[in-house]
Amino acid sequence: MTAVFWEYYPNGWAQVICGGGKSPAERAATDRLNRTIAGTVIPDEVPELRSPATFGYLPDGFAVTKVAFVEKVDQPGDIMQVIAQKRSPGAKTREITLWLEWPRSGVTDQGEHLVVDGRPARLEGQAYLRVWYAAYDLQLSAEDAGLADPRAELLKIKAGMELAAPQDRSSWPTSAIGI
Repeated sequence: MTAVFWEYYPNGWAQVICGGGKSPAERAATDRLNRTIAGTVIPDEVPELRSPATFGYLPDGFAVTKVAFVEKVDQPGDIMQVIAQKRSPGAKTREITLWLEWPRSGVTDQGEHLVVDGRPARLEGQAYLRVWYAAYDLQLSAEDAGLADPRAELLKIKAGMELAAPQDRSSWPTSAIGI
């Protein structure tokens, strides 16, 4: 996989990532494609960034730092990823990750059975929460967050979250953060 990253606006970063290939020639062709795509992006103002999820609560020190939309190439559907990080000088960056995936991947029987917002949910281990909606899955991970009680924090994060329909991009509220 190859990627091109660039600062298109002060503190505003963009990326183009395409799968590479196994041979050097395939990777070089993908790199040329990435650079061609990147060269066509000329923003004249800060672009509006939208996300289907907003957080009413994050643990102390955490802030949303990334929103990424990934189109699945090997199967129908898409994934939206939102990452919140806690950065401390001289310490490991801690991370909480939200994935919204559609269509749903199906209910599993692993983990503690819960009901969250009236929906079936599973807490897998102490730091991974899955909630199933009619047309999509919500997955919330605090496995690398360094939280004293990840189970309680995940449930607080989910309780404070507002979700728009991930399949309907026009319903997504504007996000105040950049990639």
